[in-house]
Amino acid sequence: MGDSFGLGVAQLTAEPIGTFWFYEGETLGVRALHVYLPESEVIIAIGLNSHPADDQIRSLAVSVYETLMSEGVLSAQAPVGAAA
Repeated sequence: MGDSFGLGVAQLTAEPIGTFWFYEGETLGVRALHVYLPESEVIIAIGLNSHPADDQIRSLAVSVYETLMSEGVLSAQAPVGAAA
């Protein structure tokens, strides 16, 4: 399954998260990332100062996901392509 786009929202499949929907954008002074995890119906929303350009917002989102997993808020998802 490839990337899907529409209205600035994209669907992506990536480890360790699996398939998810996201929007990443920026405006004057602000950078935002919104992630929707359909398996668990969890939304992660992050807003940062857009300076410096190398803000690691994606790494932060993965860290939030891993913290939710380690605290038992989210359960492990089946590998992509696995039978249900």
